[in-house]
Amino acid sequence: MNPLAVALAWAGSGAVSAVLFPRWRRRRLGVITPLAGLIAVLVTGAGAATGFGHLDRVAAGLLALSAASMTVAFLLAPTIRGVEALTIGLTGGAVVVALSSNSLALRSLALLTAVGAIALRWVTAAPGRGTLAAGRVPGGGTAALLAAAVFLPLPASATGPRPAVVGILLASGMAALIALLPLGGWAAAGFAALRGIDIAPWQLSLAPAALLIAAATPQSLPDLAATMYGQLLLAAGLLTAVWSGLMAVRTAPTTRYGRVFIADLGLAAAAIGSGSTTLALAGALLVVITHLTLAPLLLTAAEGRVRPAHHAAWALLSGVPPSPSFWARFLLVEALVQADPATLFAAVPALAALFIAAVLAALPTRAGDPGASAGHSVARDLAGWVIVATALAVGLVPEAAASFVFGS
Repeated sequence: MNPLAVALAWAGSGAVSAVLFPRWRRRRLGVITPLAGLIAVLVTGAGAATGFGHLDRVAAGLLALSAASMTVAFLLAPTIRGVEALTIGLTGGAVVVALSSNSLALRSLALLTAVGAIALRWVTAAPGRGTLAAGRVPGGGTAALLAAAVFLPLPASATGPRPAVVGILLASGMAALIALLPLGGWAAAGFAALRGIDIAPWQLSLAPAALLIAAATPQSLPDLAATMYGQLLLAAGLLTAVWSGLMAVRTAPTTRYGRVFIADLGLAAAAIGSGSTTLALAGALLVVITHLTLAPLLLTAAEGRVRPAHHAAWALLSGVPPSPSFWARFLLVEALVQADPATLFAAVPALAALFIAAVLAALPTRAGDPGASAGHSVARDLAGWVIVATALAVGLVPEAAASFVFGS
């Protein structure tokens, strides 16, 4: 099966689910959209990443994990309105095209499609300045990527303003998609205004794919462009990690997880920009595994349904071993230190803030908190503990987990 067929499976099943199941009053059956994507990816497998129509092992693993995480998030969502499946399907299909193409222009157009689907859903679900920015900022980011494609390819020894412009455009585009400061306020606003299932297409599909694309981008750039690209990602990533970590401590519990996720994205982007490719990619992939495992559970907490499993999940985001977040952040910090020990002056405060935020969220809920017992369900509790156990297993054997998902 060609990856284009995988993209059609995502988009087609999403359209069918959005049209038919609400009419039949079976909105929850929209879960077939991520399930169809998961089955299509598993059937396709991985091929040589030589051009459009092929997925390498890492991309195939990311798509499978994203589809599985989206499936669980859909099932655990407290309410489903029906149109979520269409957003999930369009985003998933566009991400497949983006990851299977070596053409920056085609990749940019695919990412623009995903951004458009997500922005339309966000604006419809919660109209406001913050959600409007979800279309304007990442849409501008994909436009920057498309503009960079005009100048590429460049010879490896290229000098002058053109390589620098390419590096700036690429870094700006990736920063907008991954929600790095100063272009990332739209994502934090989305976490504050939207339900978890509406945020899921960006967090569980588009953002991890953009992070993977960001890691692969410097390989095709001349030295000057790669240096400019890396320096901008490093600065924006560290700024994002520190600021989002501090805001995670200060913000309301219902929006804390979004800040922690964005801070981890910032650390991963900074490590990628540092130039320590192997360690940065390993740490970024573990960040992806950690959050795609825990997000289906923690996204429901934003709607006031706090259970003991949520507190256990937060403990696994504290960065204390054997949590998976410890190994992910350890590899990212090691990559930063290898490039420049001075980056510790930003990385350590970010890690400390993330630890404090996770500990605050992991503390037992105070008596009388209405979220403590709302929406109680034995099945949901069991699913939550299965998610926690899975994340703990990742923390105990991180190398094996990464190898299982992304290959050796």
